[in-house]
Amino acid sequence: MPIVLETIQAATVLLATQSVSGAGPVAHHETLAPVINVVPVHHAQSFPQTSYVCRQDAVPVYRSAPITSVTHQKNSGFDALGVLIGAAVGGSVVSKSERLAGALVGGAVGHVVTSQPSTITTVHGYTPEFVGYRDIQKCEVVHGSYEKNVVIGYNVTYSINGALRTITMTEHPGTHLRLR
Repeated sequence: MPIVLETIQAATVLLATQSVSGAGPVAHHETLAPVINVVPVHHAQSFPQTSYVCRQDAVPVYRSAPITSVTHQKNSGFDALGVLIGAAVGGSVVSKSERLAGALVGGAVGHVVTSQPSTITTVHGYTPEFVGYRDIQKCEVVHGSYEKNVVIGYNVTYSINGALRTITMTEHPGTHLRLR
């Protein structure tokens, strides 16, 4: 029966404490018991925590560069025409005695001009071309938790009739307990 007796005493102490705090009427036959020791009862409680983690990253930078091909073509059909035009122009600008020489020189010049290959550049599309790096800030949300010790009650040791008793209470009792 010691367990039942201690439970009854704990309930009596709790009721007496509530009476002292104004929670109920104070009985006329109460005893004040001095509190010898109060030890907080801790419990590790987990709390959610959200934080932002940011870092600097170097990312590559590209530009669009054309994909081209270069071809050289000989103007094959225009050689004879260039010679004829060069000969006609060369033969007409000089005097009659020098027409043959002018026609030959004009024909040679016309041949050189029209026989030069032409260059054709063709764009086939675009490709990324690396330019360099650029710093950017990347942030992300990190969900976690942290633990904190919280007081969930008090182990209270008190003295009554020369005997020490210990009970657990939800509130700090102060210096004395009112017992019935």
